[in-house]
Amino acid sequence: MMVIWVGLIVLFFDQLSKYIISFFLGQGQSVLLIPHFLYLTYTKNSGISFGLFKDKIPFPFYLGLSFLAMVMLIILLRRAKRNWPIRLATGLIAGGIFGNLLDRARLGAVIDFLDFRVWPIFNLADSAITIGIVILLICEIKKQ
Repeated sequence: MMVIWVGLIVLFFDQLSKYIISFFLGQGQSVLLIPHFLYLTYTKNSGISFGLFKDKIPFPFYLGLSFLAMVMLIILLRRAKRNWPIRLATGLIAGGIFGNLLDRARLGAVIDFLDFRVWPIFNLADSAITIGIVILLICEIKKQ
């Protein structure tokens, strides 16, 4: 149940943040949020992570990749049983996958807006996926 709630919370805040950004900013527009640190920059990413392969990969590929990731998460969950960090990580990753997949299905691209100017622009779904993977890696390292 934890996985579902975490995933839904991630999905909700990811989609809400993208809606707010697209409502208040025009594509390409940037607003300074924290001086010398964080900007909000509205972009649409039609590629994979960090804008790689922009406009080169069709939607069915993303759908298939997301399906494969979800199958792997289900397998991981079945092994995790009562391990709450793995359940938390799985919920974060699943919510992030669905958030970005929903953008691709609706818009043909993912809305990105968190801009630190030293890293490619990303969104809350990307953050949730990354945090979930880090948690899984830590669990795996601790296990060994």
